[in-house]
Amino acid sequence: MTFLPKLPLTLILACAAMLNGALRREWLDHTYRAVYVRTDVRVASIFLSCAVYLLLRGRTNSSTPAGSTTTPRSRPTLLPLVFAFAGMLFNSTVFPDCVKYSAGSICLAIAVCTIDR
Repeated sequence: MTFLPKLPLTLILACAAMLNGALRREWLDHTYRAVYVRTDVRVASIFLSCAVYLLLRGRTNSSTPAGSTTTPRSRPTLLPLVFAFAGMLFNSTVFPDCVKYSAGSICLAIAVCTIDR
């Protein structure tokens, strides 16, 4: 028996959970607590983090020669900070709930998964 690849599966589940939350909140007009406290919607952030981690785990520093045991010092990058700031911005009261829990979660997942790169 073959199993589905992990990355597409986590992306599909995350998108399904985000779509479920957006449909319930925006089109079915359910209350905030009726939508986002439910685990079937909140699990999107976990699956997004898993998908970003799986996407980035195979990436290595391209300036490292093949077979080298030492890695050159990498210069600090602002990518995690930019995405963390964007995630916090999307989670402000200015944006609707569906943006908070989709774009905000994506930005925070990228920030967390790129912090050590």
